[in-house]
Amino acid sequence: MKALVKIIDYVAAVLMGTATVFFISLFVDKQWNMIAAMFAGMCIGMIVLFIVTILFVRVSTFFQIMPAGMIITMFSGMAAGMVLTSAEVDRVVLFKVAVIFSLLIQYMMDLYNLKLKGEISLGRKSR
Repeated sequence: MKALVKIIDYVAAVLMGTATVFFISLFVDKQWNMIAAMFAGMCIGMIVLFIVTILFVRVSTFFQIMPAGMIITMFSGMAAGMVLTSAEVDRVVLFKVAVIFSLLIQYMMDLYNLKLKGEISLGRKSR
């Protein structure tokens, strides 16, 4: 069961990254100002995060989805918005980068969670 929850966390992370890039690529084109596209990417990313959290909160926990999701959606939205305004980029490459970035951030959050877990001292040291 624990492995299934981990897999679902990674699926949610990839969904957040790719959905953010998808929706920002629908709205932003070369005529946009780069700063406006960056802010639009952040806002669209937060909307995507909210929707994915609502969808996956029954299977995973809120505190497992949100920390990684905030990093994934905000940075994916900002980067995709800025790239779409500045250069002609293949959208497939943009999606691949979003998938790799999402998996990397989720993996780093899992490593951080493993580092935080451990024995808690009860105040006395046993000799």
